[in-house]
Amino acid sequence: METKTLYHYTSLATAVEFILPSMRLILNPIIKTNDPRENKPFSFMTFVERKSKNYTQDQILAETINLHSDYLFFSKLSDWESEHEYRLIYFSKTSRDQYCSIRKSLKSIYLGVDFNFNYLPSIDHLTNRIELYKLHFSHDKLRPKRIIYKNSSR
Repeated sequence: METKTLYHYTSLATAVEFILPSMRLILNPIIKTNDPRENKPFSFMTFVERKSKNYTQDQILAETINLHSDYLFFSKLSDWESEHEYRLIYFSKTSRDQYCSIRKSLKSIYLGVDFNFNYLPSIDHLTNRIELYKLHFSHDKLRPKRIIYKNSSR
């Protein structure tokens, strides 16, 4: 069985202030993401103008998403084809923030090349028993090196 790894890229501040203390990711509304604009323009108004006036705005939006979800959410410009990303789409009728727990799935954290080690005690405190790696360049390739923190309970 092939093991798959899911990566989530974020800033140090976002990780320390929001993600690691709660062990969950916020699922942003589509209006807060740039992904649909990564691929190609979509004229929602053109679609609305063609619909009968008997439809509510919610019905038109639901039908648009249903008919064009592949185009809206899962296609990209060829400039981004090397990303090979997975996208999680969650439909909700509420306007409240939605979250995805990572408590049982977070296995390791890869800290960037420019990571400031002054933040290591905070990261270690928030990530009990989660492997930490520091990325560095070696022979022109980005490589991870396991961090063993002396104050850790790992």
